[in-house]
Amino acid sequence: MKFLRQKFLHENMLSKHGLILSAFAIVLGTISLIEFICPQTMLGTIIAIVTYFLSLVAGCAFYFLFTDRLNHIVEKHELICAKEGAESLRNEKSGLLQNIIDNSVEGMVTIDESGIVQIFNPACERIFGYAAEEIVGKSVSILMPEPYRSEHDGYIRAYCKTGVTKVIGISQEVQGRHKDGMPLLLDLSISEVKLNNDGRMFSGFVRDISERKSVEDQLQTYMTELEWFRAEAEKGTRLKSEFLATMSHEIRTPMNGVIGMTELLLETGLNARQQHYADVVMRSARALLDIINDILDFSKIEAGRLMLEPMPLDFRRLSQEVIELFSVKTGEKGLEMLLNYSDDSARYVLGDAGRIRQILFNLLSNAVKFTDKGRIELIVEGLESPQNRLNDAKIKVSVKDTGIGIPQEVQGMLFSMFTQADASTSRKYGGTGLGLAICKQLAMLMDGEVGIESVHGKGSVFWFTMILPMVDENAVAMVQSEPVEKAKPESLKGAEILLVEDNIINQEFAMEILKSFGCRCTLASDGRQAINCVEDDNVYDLILMDCQMPEMDGYEATRHIHEYFMRRNLPPVPIIAMTAHAMKGEREKCIDAGMDDYLSKPFLKKDMEDVLMKWISGVFDAEVATQQRAEAEVLDGGVDMSALEVVRELMKDRYAEIVEKYIGNTDEVISRIGQVFAGDGDFADIVMDAHSLKSSSQYLGAVVVAEAARDLEMTAREAMEKKRPVWELRLCFETLKKAWHDVRDLYIREVEG
Repeated sequence: MKFLRQKFLHENMLSKHGLILSAFAIVLGTISLIEFICPQTMLGTIIAIVTYFLSLVAGCAFYFLFTDRLNHIVEKHELICAKEGAESLRNEKSGLLQNIIDNSVEGMVTIDESGIVQIFNPACERIFGYAAEEIVGKSVSILMPEPYRSEHDGYIRAYCKTGVTKVIGISQEVQGRHKDGMPLLLDLSISEVKLNNDGRMFSGFVRDISERKSVEDQLQTYMTELEWFRAEAEKGTRLKSEFLATMSHEIRTPMNGVIGMTELLLETGLNARQQHYADVVMRSARALLDIINDILDFSKIEAGRLMLEPMPLDFRRLSQEVIELFSVKTGEKGLEMLLNYSDDSARYVLGDAGRIRQILFNLLSNAVKFTDKGRIELIVEGLESPQNRLNDAKIKVSVKDTGIGIPQEVQGMLFSMFTQADASTSRKYGGTGLGLAICKQLAMLMDGEVGIESVHGKGSVFWFTMILPMVDENAVAMVQSEPVEKAKPESLKGAEILLVEDNIINQEFAMEILKSFGCRCTLASDGRQAINCVEDDNVYDLILMDCQMPEMDGYEATRHIHEYFMRRNLPPVPIIAMTAHAMKGEREKCIDAGMDDYLSKPFLKKDMEDVLMKWISGVFDAEVATQQRAEAEVLDGGVDMSALEVVRELMKDRYAEIVEKYIGNTDEVISRIGQVFAGDGDFADIVMDAHSLKSSSQYLGAVVVAEAARDLEMTAREAMEKKRPVWELRLCFETLKKAWHDVRDLYIREVEG
């Protein structure tokens, strides 16, 4: 039928061409029939014409009736087909939707305005433990614990009345109830569907997050406990550090007496037996001091407080100096010790000479200790630097020996704290087991690592690497060249020294040393006595101040003494700290209190001599002491010209070159520090640059610049620890720039001759 309509019917139900053709067909058929029946007469002709006309009308009427009926049939058929298609599509979509609902991993529950459940999918069955037939047609509140169950219907009524909601369209955590009564923690999202009859339905999508929440709660509990343990660990580390600092002070104080008095004893007339006993005491005391220092280093490393102090150094020279320290021991054992310094290894670098020397000394000391015959070789070779540090040198240092070797099974433990190869090694050779562990930490601070290659009974190779910035030879010469001594110890004769010390043994030791230098010494047992001595108008050339004393400690006494000098408008007297504390920050604490230098206990006679020679200028005797104290240091615009003369004598033809290098280096340092302030502010770079500038300025007599650099270094260290504001650091930098501006022309004149 559809085919016929498409072929013969227009969309407007009637085709003009179809009508003509139909009528013509009917007329022809009628004429043919009439001609066959009617005679050839006039009446027959009239009848035929009338019949023709009637046939035509009848044909048209027939066509209209037939096509209308045909169109009605076609439309009815199409309507039936459309309804069948829509029903099929609806069934298909309904099945797809039901399939989605049934297979959803999230629970879906749909309710009407009365809170009656209409849909309850299989995921909800798994979550709540109910079958769908147990829930559908019942109130959704059955899935809730009290008090939410009793209040739920009120929530729906209030929303339907006011349209105000706080839950629709958002995700929230809610309480649910399992069929067995167990509580559930659910993640619920609610959406609203408005119906054609002005009704509405609500669909909720739920996920059981009870297990996830339990894990999160456990994790939170774990993190809380971890934070507590971290705080306790930090507290324990702090208490341990404080304990070690206290024990260091308590041990070093009597050690100062033991070492000091033994040193004085060795300078007296002793017979061979007495000399031997005194030597044993001195060696034992120094060995004990080494152990104390190792424990302190271990404590600093553990607390993350060990910091490097880089300076330009000649690494080849440093390596040779360390080897020479073992010449006596290797000679006694008949060992050969060699330095093999590769040509591809950098020589002039920026590093902490003291800490590098500590690693070398430890490794070489172990090699000498565990080698009875053969040779020991210190090998230095260059490695390829990392891509991002092309201006740095990567150096590998190996200590190769022909000693007892180390079993494979214990090699991995050697760099751990308090660990040695075995107990018999400790009994036979001694040691704390800290040395290699400290070497490992020091190498890591220099971006390096450590390792061992050994075969038991066939010797060992201990090695470490470090990555250090490269410098030129001139920078090393400026910093490390030793200036000519201005005076000899005999020139201290007649100097007035105020010794502030509470320990009787240390009093006696220090006074004996001072007397041996020809100094005149006044003793004070605590800070108050020291203040009284100064305020009694006594004139001193230097004050040796112990830090830990009863009544009043050295820090407070120093502040009072400085205030006294300022009130009286008197020139300050150098105050040298004497302390048995050796923890990080102690030196800075002394400087901040107004002390000028730092002498760590236990100290030797040479240490005391160096400090006195540094701070007491000129030749002292009873007749000229007053005159010498009145003479001011010869300065030209903040430059110690006598220091420049020393450098001139030392460097001779290279004097102008060194001064020129100093000018260029100082300009670069000030420029770099200025760039730090202009950028993000890496205060560690300021510390390093200021420290280097301080040393080179002292060496070349730029007293004011050196002082400004020292203040900048100290302030930068404290700014890194958030103890000083950044504006104070900027102020120190401005002071440094002004100091350099004031003396720069003088150094240019020195270069130009």
